[in-house]
Order: sequence, then C-alpha cells, then structure tokens
Amino acid sequence: MIVMTPRPLLDPMGHRRERRFYAPLPALTPRLLALPALLLGLFAVLALHQPSDQASAYSPGGGVVYSAQVVTPTNPAPASSLIVPARQQSASLIVQLPGAGRFAPPTTRLLPPASGDTLQGGPTITPAQINAILTAYGSPMEGEGQALYDLGVRYGIDPAYCLAFFVHESGAGTQGEAVLTHNLGNIRAIAGLPSLDGYRYFDTWLEGANAWYQLISGIYLKQWKLTTVDQIIPVYAPSGDSNDPTAYANGVKQLVAGWRAQSGLLGG
Repeated sequence: MIVMTPRPLLDPMGHRRERRFYAPLPALTPRLLALPALLLGLFAVLALHQPSDQASAYSPGGGVVYSAQVVTPTNPAPASSLIVPARQQSASLIVQLPGAGRFAPPTTRLLPPASGDTLQGGPTITPAQINAILTAYGSPMEGEGQALYDLGVRYGIDPAYCLAFFVHESGAGTQGEAVLTHNLGNIRAIAGLPSLDGYRYFDTWLEGANAWYQLISGIYLKQWKLTTVDQIIPVYAPSGDSNDPTAYANGVKQLVAGWRAQSGLLGG
C-alpha cells in the first residue's frame, strides 16, 4: 500500500511554513462601511420617538409664557370613564379614569397662557410663586410647587386654578377631610378604589392633585366642553349639595386674578 503524505508548505527561501486555518478577510465594501452609520441613525430615530410630556417655559421677568404639548407614538388618552353621582359639598360628579397618572391626549398646538376665567391654557404663575403660596397657608404640599406646575402643563390647565380649588376646598390641605385623604379636590369615593369617610383616599397629595387634573381635563374640558370657572363650578359644586356656586366661583376668580397680578407673566 502506498501512503501519500502532504507536501510541506515552503516559503520562497525554501523554509517550511505551518498551515494556517484561516482565510484572508475580504475587502470591506461600501455597504459594510455604511452599516455602523445606519445603526446609529436607527438608534437616534428610536430615541426621538420615545413618549414625552408637554414642554413649557416661563419668564419671571414678565415675558410671554408658552407650554407646548408634543406628539407621542402612542395615544395615552383614557379609554373610558365612569361618572358616578354623589352627595358632596363639591366635586359631586365623580370620575374614574383608567391608568392613573397617564398623560392627557397630546397635541401639536402651542398653548399660550390661560386668559380670563378659562382654565385651559399655559401657566400664568411660576413654580416659585406656587411654593410661596403653599408656604403662606402652611400647606402640607409646601415645596411641591414645581410638581403642581408640571401637572398643569401636562394636562393643559393653568395650575393657578388647581391651587385656587385647593385653597377653597381645604385651606390648601389644612382643614376638613382632605387632611386625612390627601384629596386636593374633595372628590367623592368610587366603588373599588381606596376611600375614607365617603371620599377618595390617596397615598400622597400629588396623587390627589393628578386626580383633580384628570377630572377637569378629561371630563369638564374635553367631554362636556365646560371651560370657564362660571361654567364648571355649578356642576362641580352644585347648590343642591349645600354649596354656593356663585360665591365659590367668585372666590376662585379673585384668588387667580391676585396671583396673576403678582406674577406679572401676563403683563399685569
């Protein structure tokens, strides 16, 4: 039997070379060179399309305030709502919106500062001013001015009105049932949700504030098209529940007008 043995590899000088188990890399083509750039561009697109809140800005020097809601790839609007009548000194119509803490429906419209007695619009007071007011009332929400401001921007509601309702309902959280429930708007209980003494209960004041913004934005402004203080208060705090809607509305408007004059954001 004849045994064949492979011939050794020799270099040009006649020296033996070891076999190498690799092949030379092919030359880089323009397509391969373009791949990193393509991946980088895709990453940038995904980053830019992440859900975002509204953007806002204010000028302590008295410039015009604008808050802009930006488009997001998903629609975070509540899918449904449940209206429950209740006997309540205020906020007698109770709303349960699925997905607590979800954003208001986004829009591409720029929201100028709210004007007159309309709740919808950009902020007319600053976070620092909100903090000063909360401090003056000895509120348990002292220091949360930026959070209340940001919620107003998110829902497209002037936070001055949220603050005015808070002051009217419970002296900014210092009086009545709200001291125990953290219920900024004194919203009545809903079956299946935490409650105390017939009122919605929230673990934190910010949760209660978010619920108020959801109620006003989702139901009063968007569903019922009630946009001004005089339109909202008779429904929010009807006379049939031992309220004085006229006095309530006048009180809210006076508070907001005074704060706006102090802020100077509307040129007042």
